[in-house]
Amino acid sequence: EFTLQTDYIHPFSSQVKLETGLKGTLRQIKSDFTFNTFDPDLNVWVEDPDQTDIFYYDQNVYAAYASTTIQLGEKITLITGVRTEMTDLKGKFEEFNNPFSNDYLNVLPNLTIAKKTGEFNQLKISYQQRIQRPNQRHINPFIEYNDNRDISYGNPALTPELVHQVELGSTFFINGNMITASLFGRKTEDLIENLLTINEEGISESTYYN
Repeated sequence: EFTLQTDYIHPFSSQVKLETGLKGTLRQIKSDFTFNTFDPDLNVWVEDPDQTDIFYYDQNVYAAYASTTIQLGEKITLITGVRTEMTDLKGKFEEFNNPFSNDYLNVLPNLTIAKKTGEFNQLKISYQQRIQRPNQRHINPFIEYNDNRDISYGNPALTPELVHQVELGSTFFINGNMITASLFGRKTEDLIENLLTINEEGISESTYYN
């Protein structure tokens, strides 16, 4: 995994500050897997070429963000921003001829309003969006034979989960002790779930869907 990142902060005044940045995360994964079957006649383990391969998986994420902090008077702070992420996925096998690619663009806004309610006390409300990308197991399309009637495989066409979250929080001091309490609500779109179906041959197939 390689990560490149640069950030820049520019204060326009004591009340207004701009933060921007770029980030690139490049992941390269190589999975070498072998399936062996025991031959009782020869008393040896024999490699099964139909279930033995090397899987190459690349996940490249390019992100840019901008965030503005505005001080409204002495008690209220407003933070608003947006993050844009471009995800590029590629996968292929050494022997199994089934390469795939997928890419998607996500624009993720966020907003936070904080108010001082005392010398050390603060009340904050925020809204943010974030994504949860499918992992390698979710995507890998190679068929795994748990037994002759039960198979599982990944789905390269999966898209990321999109999470919306609203949070109300407060920080206050009592007898010199800091206490933080929060209440939040979360909604997830395009949830990635494992579903099992029975095909026409009566074999159970397990894979992932949004």
